[in-house]
Amino acid sequence: MISLVFPGQGSQYIGMAKDFFDNFELVKNLFDKAEKLSNLPLKKLCFKGPIDELTQTINLQVCLTITNIACYEVLKSELEKRNIEISFVSGHSLGEYSALYAAKVLSLEDTLTVVKERGRLMDEEGKKSASAMYAIIGFPLRDLEDLVKSAEDTVVVANYNSPKQFVISGKVPAVDKVAEKVKNLGGKIVKLKVSAGFHSPLMKEAEVKFNKILDSLYWNDPVIPFVSNITGKEETSGTIIK
Repeated sequence: MISLVFPGQGSQYIGMAKDFFDNFELVKNLFDKAEKLSNLPLKKLCFKGPIDELTQTINLQVCLTITNIACYEVLKSELEKRNIEISFVSGHSLGEYSALYAAKVLSLEDTLTVVKERGRLMDEEGKKSASAMYAIIGFPLRDLEDLVKSAEDTVVVANYNSPKQFVISGKVPAVDKVAEKVKNLGGKIVKLKVSAGFHSPLMKEAEVKFNKILDSLYWNDPVIPFVSNITGKEETSGTIIK
């Protein structure tokens, strides 16, 4: 059984997809098409950076999505030659849109459109106040929730990645102080390579606007079994996934 999980923001690096671009014509075609659809210099951003510019969510969401899609298309082509099928697809945060593309829930055009708009809206909200995200590793959830509740400003547990890894998101310096307390109490902290405090109430206005964009798209039922990172279960209806 082969299952694919597509990564989200924070997994970016300069040079991502460059080897695929240099060696596969289909990847060159994908990047060319994506640049026309998004009106962004994706090849420059992905292959040369600089990293600060790549990491800006207004750029990164399209860059990372086309990288995911390019890698997926190469892998799918190689698996098909060997008569191997992909059993499940899923995605972490932004990566879920790449999984929706792989499952044929969304077309390439709609996938790139939706992540570009998602990036634009999140960028707008992120500029309203300084914010950040931290991965919290090896620290009890109950203790983390207590620290978050006592924070001096907006801080939330944004992601429950595993029983031993969580992500907090919120305003600076409140989120920094929570992370520092975790560290002092023996937990491990990793500041995420993102440009704002996503998955938090700071994105509320973006969420309202984004829902209207989602409603404008056509959502097919998945062709490859799709596991939602909201429910943790396989979803078979495009309407429910939306």
